[in-house]
Amino acid sequence: MGSTKIVPAPSLASEAGGRIVGSVVAGRTRSGAGHIFGLAVDPEHQGKGIGRSLLLEALGRIRSTVDGPVSLSVIRNSVAFRLYGSLGFREVPPPEGLLPGYWIRGIAVPARDRSPARSGR
Repeated sequence: MGSTKIVPAPSLASEAGGRIVGSVVAGRTRSGAGHIFGLAVDPEHQGKGIGRSLLLEALGRIRSTVDGPVSLSVIRNSVAFRLYGSLGFREVPPPEGLLPGYWIRGIAVPARDRSPARSGR
């Protein structure tokens, strides 16, 4: 068995009323590219800037370890589409083997048509 390399990833959480209401995990992929591995905000606390604050803080932290664009994936989430677009991410065709909904920040690419979520979020 080959060796496994553990790459530290900034994990951040937002707290309100003594409980976690949002979190983000960001870091580098095996190739060294930046990636947002997950961003979640409790539905009761969405629309209050928590996701934006978490994402901006995570981007700031990984900036020093990544030279190049940062990517993330999201599928059928119109709220997330607006947030990511407002922060400079643009939807691009996914790398081979990944589902649609791949976004990248840091390079100029045209945004594709994004259908709103069927569930509304």
